[in-house]
Amino acid sequence: MKDYMTALYLRFCGSPEQDPEAEALARQLRERLDKEQRRTLLKLIDRYNSYCEAQAEAAFIAGFRLAAGIAMELRGGWYSFEEEEERRGNECRSDQSTADSSRNE
Repeated sequence: MKDYMTALYLRFCGSPEQDPEAEALARQLRERLDKEQRRTLLKLIDRYNSYCEAQAEAAFIAGFRLAAGIAMELRGGWYSFEEEEERRGNECRSDQSTADSSRNE
């Protein structure tokens, strides 16, 4: 399911457009820093971007689940966030125990 949500996220949110002002600032910074400083700065920026992308994807998935729950309730069904979280937790524990047992073999 996560792959499907990731595909939806990429389809509708895509990658952000480049900001010309940010590009100009990056160019100025590159000119002022030595090679090792640039490398450290780029690592920091990459980590921050990865974190932001993961947070945006998680927020998208949470919003999608909320919308699905609302739609289910509107059709006369019943949705429980607590039950959904418990089910997801059980799936994660099951996946973890399967991974642990395959490593032990």
